[in-house]
Amino acid sequence: MDPQLIEVSHLFEQFKAAFIRKDYDFCINLLSQLKVLLTKFKSLPPLFENTPNAVQELILARIVSQH
Repeated sequence: MDPQLIEVSHLFEQFKAAFIRKDYDFCINLLSQLKVLLTKFKSLPPLFENTPNAVQELILARIVSQH
């Protein structure tokens, strides 16, 4: 798996744990980091490149954006 994808997945897991703990300040920090990291996924707009990890990137981006 792509290192960027692993990093975003790991940060998202930390985000979910912080949300359960109601540590909203940490959630805001993690969400900001996640949004920046998502911009590096080439399968997302504006590039829409067909990368080997495109499906996983799109799914992860959707899940993150829904929170």
